[in-house]
Amino acid sequence: MFKDTKIIGRRVYPNGNILNIGPGEYGRVRGIWYACPPGHPELIANLAKHKVIEHNNGSITVSPSIEVSNRTDYFHGHLKHGVWSECK
Repeated sequence: MFKDTKIIGRRVYPNGNILNIGPGEYGRVRGIWYACPPGHPELIANLAKHKVIEHNNGSITVSPSIEVSNRTDYFHGHLKHGVWSECK
């Protein structure tokens, strides 16, 4: 969807509900980080098995890459310093 583009994500404070995280956003619910890739409103990645580094500005870096899918949609990419990029 945006393979040659980087998209600046946005940290949100979802108030205890992961459904409050929209495309391009990331946040923590009950100690677990979640992220919704840009352009994929139906996908919310649980980052519990990832290493998440929180930076001083509130952005995060996630490793390894984020891969999330459902029956009709798929995303594989990175979130580094709050900036999304898709794997090529």
